[in-house]
Amino acid sequence: MKRSTILILALLATLLGVGLGFYLLRPAQTPPPAPLPEAAPAVPLGEPAEPVIRHPLPEPATETEASAPNSPPPELADILGGQFGMEVFARLFFSDKLILRIVATVDNLPRPEAPVSMFPLRPVAGSFRVAPHGEDKVIAPENAVRYAQHMALLQALPPATAARIYIQFYPRFQQAYRELGYPKAYFNDRLVETLDNLLATPEAMPPLSVQQPKVFYEFTDPVLRATSAGQKILLRMGPENAAQAKQWLREFRQHVARAEVPAAGGNP
Repeated sequence: MKRSTILILALLATLLGVGLGFYLLRPAQTPPPAPLPEAAPAVPLGEPAEPVIRHPLPEPATETEASAPNSPPPELADILGGQFGMEVFARLFFSDKLILRIVATVDNLPRPEAPVSMFPLRPVAGSFRVAPHGEDKVIAPENAVRYAQHMALLQALPPATAARIYIQFYPRFQQAYRELGYPKAYFNDRLVETLDNLLATPEAMPPLSVQQPKVFYEFTDPVLRATSAGQKILLRMGPENAAQAKQWLREFRQHVARAEVPAAGGNP
C-alpha cells in the first residue's frame, strides 16, 4: 500500500472520512445497502438567506491545472485508488456517487442515525461480537480487530494529504451539498462541526455493556446510548482504535479549519 489515507473518509473517509465501518450495533450480518435515495430538493426551514462562512477554504487549483493538458479532470475514486491501490479501494469503498456518499455521511454523523445506504465505505468484516460479563453482555475485546483494515487506511494517508485532496475537489463537495438540499450552506463548515462532534466522543473504557431489546444491540448506559451516530462508531471500535482515529481527525481539522469567522453579533 502506498504511503499517503481515510476519513474522509468516511469522513475523506473516512471520514473524510473518515469512515470507519459506519454501522450501528448489529448482532449479525448486515444486508446489502439499499439504492441511493434521490437528493432532496427542498431547502431546510430556517436557513439564513446569506449564511456566514465560518471556516473558509483556500481556492483549489483549477481542474485544468490539476490534470494534464487535454485530459479529462480526475475523479476522486481515481485519486484514492492511486493512494491505496485500486484493488484495496475496490474492496473497501463504494465508488458510485462517492462524493455524494461522503457528503451525506459527513452531514449525518452528528445526528442520532446515519443511513447505511449512504456510507462511502463497505461494512467491516465479520459480525458484531459480544461476550458475557456477569449477568450482562459487553462488547467483546476481539471486536476491535474487525477494524484493522480501516485503521490501516487511516494510518496510510497523512491528514495533510487528505486535506489537499479534499481542497482540490472541494467545488464538487460543495455542489453535492447543494444537491442534498442546502443551496446556501457551506459544506466545510458542516465538516468542521462533524469533526468537532467526533472529537467530543465520551471517553468510555471497556467493558461497555450492551443490551438487545429487539433486533439490534444498543448501549446499556443511557449517556452512551444518547451519543451521535458517529460517536457510537468510535465507541464500538475500542479505545485504542478510537484514540488513533481521534488523533488523525484532530490533525485533519487543523488543515480544514485554519480560520474561523465570528458569527454575526458574536465576539471578535
